[in-house]
Amino acid sequence: MAANHNLIQRSGTLNIAGMKLLILQDAADLDVYYELKDIRGEMETLRATVADKRDRRKLDEAIENLSDALDPALWLDQTHLQAGAEERVFKQGKQAVSRLIDLLRDKKSSVSDELLLTLIHRIVRAMRALAVAGMTDIRDQDSRKQICKARPEIPSGDIDVAGGRFLSGIEHFGNRCKFALTQD
Repeated sequence: MAANHNLIQRSGTLNIAGMKLLILQDAADLDVYYELKDIRGEMETLRATVADKRDRRKLDEAIENLSDALDPALWLDQTHLQAGAEERVFKQGKQAVSRLIDLLRDKKSSVSDELLLTLIHRIVRAMRALAVAGMTDIRDQDSRKQICKARPEIPSGDIDVAGGRFLSGIEHFGNRCKFALTQD
């Protein structure tokens, strides 16, 4: 994989109930593999500054989840997965977000809510970009049935994410990717 860190050039924010969400408009602008790797590195740096054992354990679990998702054997390039890897990568991404949500909900956590939400949004955005990149695979397969199955998953995921249902959003994005790579 070539280290090509593209900045998101076309993005916007969505403000729902006072919460600003970064909306990715063009998945080609994000190198998902390297974004997840950067997020993991930031979580490792954060973990080194956290004194509370419970907080460190949750961060360790989230870091481990992202490490599992970043197994190079699962990736074709920085935005495409090997056939059969989508379930594992999306499951690990979802579990990493779940660990961060646990920290967010923990009133005794010393980790900033704003920082946790930023990490959650970045992981969700990466999962969404991975699902959108899977649409290219659908077009390459020229399978109308797969396009029909996959099409509603991104908007459904976006709605869930906008409503703060991050895990459900990732589930929809994973379904999009799964449908994209499934051949009937």
